Amino acid sequence: MGNKIIKKIVHISTVHSWRDPRIFDKECCSLADQNFDVTLITPDGINEKVRGVSVLQMSPFYKFRLLRSTISSYYIVKQALALNPHIIHFHDPEIIPAALFFKNKNVKFVYDIHEDYVTDIKQKKYVPFFLRNIIAFITRFFERRAHKNFTTIIAEKYYGKIFPTAKEILNYPIIDWSKDIVLDRENATQVLYTGNITKDRGAMIHSDILMNVDRSTVSGITMIGRCEKKLSQKIMSYIGKDNLDRLNIIGIDDFIEFDKIIDEYKKGKWIAGLAIFPKTPHYAEKHLTKFFEYMAAGLPIIYSNYEEWENLLKPLDVGISVNPSDKDGISEAVRLLKTDQNLRKRMALNGRDAVLKKFNWKTEAEKLVFLYESIS
Repeated sequence: MGNKIIKKIVHISTVHSWRDPRIFDKECCSLADQNFDVTLITPDGINEKVRGVSVLQMSPFYKFRLLRSTISSYYIVKQALALNPHIIHFHDPEIIPAALFFKNKNVKFVYDIHEDYVTDIKQKKYVPFFLRNIIAFITRFFERRAHKNFTTIIAEKYYGKIFPTAKEILNYPIIDWSKDIVLDRENATQVLYTGNITKDRGAMIHSDILMNVDRSTVSGITMIGRCEKKLSQKIMSYIGKDNLDRLNIIGIDDFIEFDKIIDEYKKGKWIAGLAIFPKTPHYAEKHLTKFFEYMAAGLPIIYSNYEEWENLLKPLDVGISVNPSDKDGISEAVRLLKTDQNLRKRMALNGRDAVLKKFNWKTEAEKLVFLYESIS
């Protein structure tokens, strides 16, 4: 499929780990499987070849946040250009200024938009309040420049409202792992959350289930994903000593590889997968990757009643929407899924069917290869 023309692809990021599922497992490994020569450069690169992908470490300037869009951005693009690639595929807005500087080189640039960075910046606690709108404005300015000067791809459909000519390479899951999962429907006793553990992703709301649903219904909650130690301590203090034995946080100050998350799915004791996020503009229109992972694993979903989330999930009949501020409603949803095995089974089968037919990475990988062919 055109591999005689395109030989070398370099993916670069100043922010993401080389183990980021979208970047490494989905994009880089899919391309390597199609016999492309793929290199990935990140701050934590290990200077080794993994699954056919050369994983290199970038310039040490990445450690300084203020230098990411200046010195480190310049050096990571220069490092990528030294490999004489046909395409440089970059994943962070910080890299845009350097990509614009080098745009006349004999190489194609692809900007991969993972997030709605403007709304994300506006809710960053480490950014002083008076600077958030300024940084958000600058970020959007450079993103629009990138959209005009490079090929842009988007991980979410709704980003197309901002970048109308961008190509959709949606962040659907690789589902090969899910065929080995067998759920214990008769003895489901716990609820599961996967992904980064933060307040704006519902950490406190999910933990609150332990205080509002008795042990006979929910024996515990597992949250697996990177969690700052300070937040984990706050959660433990919040739920109290009586509930500590029901709390399992995996990933305190640690990056969790997807293989470990798969291991949790395989334990098969789950009542539901959780995605009960407090209402923020950043998540209002996003289709969370965890939706499709839960569906692939056969887990019904308990999710916030964002209009866009309901528009996606209700017609599929794969879970229950709740008001994230309604503790009683959340508790009732958990109890319903615990006690009604037929409901759990129906939603599980609906989810797996939808993922197998539509929401999976295979078709997106084919679109990525086709895109590379067209711009070369």
